[in-house]
Amino acid sequence: TKYGIKTMEDLKDGLVGAGNGTTGMDVAEDLKDDYGYSTQAGEIAVMTEAVKAGAMQAIITEKCVADSYINSDPASYQMIADDLTVEEIKGITALDNNALLDKVNEAIASIMADEANYNQLILDWFG
Repeated sequence: TKYGIKTMEDLKDGLVGAGNGTTGMDVAEDLKDDYGYSTQAGEIAVMTEAVKAGAMQAIITEKCVADSYINSDPASYQMIADDLTVEEIKGITALDNNALLDKVNEAIASIMADEANYNQLILDWFG
């Protein structure tokens, strides 16, 4: 690879970014002592340019965001780990509010049915 980063172990003494206040930053902080890197919070779009330039060695973000950058520029980006955490996101409503529950489930199904649209929403809102 361009900068010799192929595994998490290759991040030793490097800089790893993640979105401020995100699960990615929580994971980056949790793993930094294991792999010997420093962390920096920021905007994913800015940090991807830093990775491309070699100023930052990696970013920890949602898989769909990472996949989007890799697919759009495979000469610049690669996946080095896709199993750092399992994140389950839940939504709740008042008990027996079936009308709202049905509408929310319809909206989720509609969003999930169009993978390209779903990935764009993730990028727009998270990154």
